[in-house]
Amino acid sequence: MPDKYYTTSITLTNIKENIITLLKDNLKRRTTSHALKHYITLIEDWHHARNLINGSTDKDQLLKLYQEYAELCQSIDNADSCKDDIGDMFVVLVNIAARNSVSLVNNVKNLDKTLERIAKEVFDVEPKHLTAEIYYLPIFLGRLNDRICKGLSPESEILDLFSLLVLSAEDNSSNFVDCVYTAWEDIKDRKGKMIDGIFVKESDLS
Repeated sequence: MPDKYYTTSITLTNIKENIITLLKDNLKRRTTSHALKHYITLIEDWHHARNLINGSTDKDQLLKLYQEYAELCQSIDNADSCKDDIGDMFVVLVNIAARNSVSLVNNVKNLDKTLERIAKEVFDVEPKHLTAEIYYLPIFLGRLNDRICKGLSPESEILDLFSLLVLSAEDNSSNFVDCVYTAWEDIKDRKGKMIDGIFVKESDLS
């Protein structure tokens, strides 16, 4: 066997490069985590400012979440970008979390663990001809609906949906924070009024 197979490839340069890569990955992770927490706080404040927490109900917001899911499916069917749809679903999920005293900000740090569990469940069972968001999102939505209808804490189901939306973004070659940013930019200056517990944007009122 040639001598090269007995020669270590580890050099000080390799070690330095590995350390730099690790530091960059950690910095990117911290930056992403900080950005996500920032947008969650902005979205929570947006809901409160429009009386969408106290002035709406879980039932109303669940219906809105299903509506956003339908729009996501339509975008996938049309081969359109899903960024806004995934972000819009998360905006509604932030509302449901806030009204059920579930802190998404505090759970960002645990997202990796939840993602690992959800990814295993999704990719072990998911039919290969269907994407995660098409097959699994309605199942997770059903779990959330069931917990709320039974008057039970939906914290676990909310966090599971949070993780699945992150996976859905990756499944569509998108960064989840970019999806949330896109949705935030779309709603931040939105005006409208509450109708039957749902915020209807001004452009849809005419």
